[in-house]
Amino acid sequence: MEHTVIHEPDAHRFIVRELGHEAYLLYYELPDKVLDYAETQTPNEIRGRGIATALIRFALGYARDNGYRIVPRCSFVSTYIDRHHEYADLVAERPVPRWE
Repeated sequence: MEHTVIHEPDAHRFIVRELGHEAYLLYYELPDKVLDYAETQTPNEIRGRGIATALIRFALGYARDNGYRIVPRCSFVSTYIDRHHEYADLVAERPVPRWE
């Protein structure tokens, strides 16, 4: 299923509206063309439809297309990058997991 992702730069987020609900990926713009992908939220009513994945894929494409690097602070974004190594070059900094 295709999801339409909308970038709302004034609100610092990417969103998908579906079935009367809104899912989003919130980001902060840092110095040196770095985006902190801080939080992804999908309401329970629309989970399991691939919406968060669509948000992340769109956000990573946006970063690449616009010359940004990213900080994957959101665990869902971090896990997505771990599973899709083609985005690893976008990472500006990665927190060290507590178990390492």
